[in-house]
Amino acid sequence: MLKNLRTIKYIFYLYKNMSIPTPRQDELSVNDYFTIFNFYVVGISKDLDDPIIKTKFMAGLTFDNQKEFIRFGVKKPLAEIVDHLKRLESISDTRYAFGEIVQSDNDSVLLFYAKVKKYNAILNLGKERLRHNFIRGLNLENQLEAERCHIIDPDISLEELVDRLSRLEALCKLKAEGKIF
Repeated sequence: MLKNLRTIKYIFYLYKNMSIPTPRQDELSVNDYFTIFNFYVVGISKDLDDPIIKTKFMAGLTFDNQKEFIRFGVKKPLAEIVDHLKRLESISDTRYAFGEIVQSDNDSVLLFYAKVKKYNAILNLGKERLRHNFIRGLNLENQLEAERCHIIDPDISLEELVDRLSRLEALCKLKAEGKIF
């Protein structure tokens, strides 16, 4: 019996001293990220409102959600902050349905396409609506390039358009960095 107790204590010692990686939101919804993060917090035996835990939670959020975390107030309880982020996420879903999602300065063409495609799938909209909302939400420079691509090839698929816009964007970036002349 004493040997089993030592073994159990040793296992708990090893488990407690294990390094568990902090989760990241990446493409997850705020709700899914928070669920996974809760498992992490339980695994390291901490409280959700521990300042270090809140910092780790914020560090794992997407950039836009990190900014919103700060805007809402970092001193508030984590549960309140998460509720706020969830509300914003649902507002974004509604805004997409009405074509109000636009490509920000930080969004590449591929990232913006992935965002539009995600919302399109969530709202179960068709391919034509996906194409319309993607082109409508592009920044002005990319809308112009999309129009030029469409003039050259009127039957261009959305996937091919995204590929061409992404290549043009990469070329412009290289030019801006002085890597091509």
